[in-house]
Amino acid sequence: MVTVPFQPGRFRSLLVHSGFLLTLLLIAAGGPAAAQASPSQAATDTSADSGAAVSMINGKATRIRDWPWQVALSFGGPGYGAPTRKRTFCGGSLVASDLVITAAHCVAGLGRPLLRRIEVIGGRTWLDSGTGGSSYVSKRILPYSRNGVPRFEESSRNPWWDVALLKLKRDIPGQPIKLAGAGEISSFAAGMPVKTTGWGVTTPFGQTSSNVLRLITQVVLPDAVCRRDNGRFYSPLTMICLGGPAGSTSTCFGDSGGPMVARVSSGWRLVGLTSFGDAYCDPALPSVDTRVSGRAVRAWVRRVSLRESGVNPVGFGGIPRLRPSWCRVPGLTGQTVAQSRGRLDRAGCILGTVRRERFRFGQPGRINSSSLPQGWLAPIGQRIDVWVNR
Repeated sequence: MVTVPFQPGRFRSLLVHSGFLLTLLLIAAGGPAAAQASPSQAATDTSADSGAAVSMINGKATRIRDWPWQVALSFGGPGYGAPTRKRTFCGGSLVASDLVITAAHCVAGLGRPLLRRIEVIGGRTWLDSGTGGSSYVSKRILPYSRNGVPRFEESSRNPWWDVALLKLKRDIPGQPIKLAGAGEISSFAAGMPVKTTGWGVTTPFGQTSSNVLRLITQVVLPDAVCRRDNGRFYSPLTMICLGGPAGSTSTCFGDSGGPMVARVSSGWRLVGLTSFGDAYCDPALPSVDTRVSGRAVRAWVRRVSLRESGVNPVGFGGIPRLRPSWCRVPGLTGQTVAQSRGRLDRAGCILGTVRRERFRFGQPGRINSSSLPQGWLAPIGQRIDVWVNR
């Protein structure tokens, strides 16, 4: 597979993908009235779509009471007439009742006037429902190196350390979640199933967050899968590789900063934050989360949380569930159909549809590509389609 250079446009935030940034600039220049929708337009926006059919790729609707740490990041302020789902651009998680963890790319580029307009909403399943509660942000905390250099810089196309903490002006409804501790790291080892929630769109061309909170199941993939896709821009120190088990689920724009959690004996643990992935939210390609429960990021979050809220956000003592058995998709490129069938059988998968097409490169009769890439962890018995050069 050809290495794809990292592109900032692959971040899973709605901020730079929906024309929303232009709206925010208008707000900064002309005040809230400059971007306020007319009453008739606002009514149309609210009733046009309930949101029940949209959000994460092939996700399903869920309830905030099942994931009470989940929050939404929206832009608000007096006179702002748009529905909440049209103002929501990222997700986050409570690590204390007044402290939220999210992705750095959601907030790092915002000046103070816009930062003050971020409204963090908790305790709400439907964004437009008005339930739960909210607070504005009093402080943004980003990670820096010991010599004062920002660890995350959008301008330099540096995707590492994509994490930020937001101190709130007051407590909001919800139940803070603990990060997986040093003794619980096997909860997010390759092959472990995880859950991701958010209000993101269902297609890369979507302009508005979902109204209802949605959920997908993913599996932690070997680092090599994301390294092959992103080259040197993938760092296992601060990143974790993910994919839908059957290549059918994925996060998308608007899900950035939202929680990826794993189950242990004492409950759920936060192990990742939605960060970036394929620009078209293709579920058959891996996506990348910030590894917040990795040693480096976890230590920073703990230090800041103790200082800002007096809370230790790191869990301990939880016993992870048993890791399921998977079919690890073997390398099929360049193989004959018969060779691929044997390789798949030995791995626990099944050869699916064989499509013969004429490709510019590749030897006739040899496989050019497959429906899931090499190293993907698929359910036992998963059918893998292949394309053969004719």
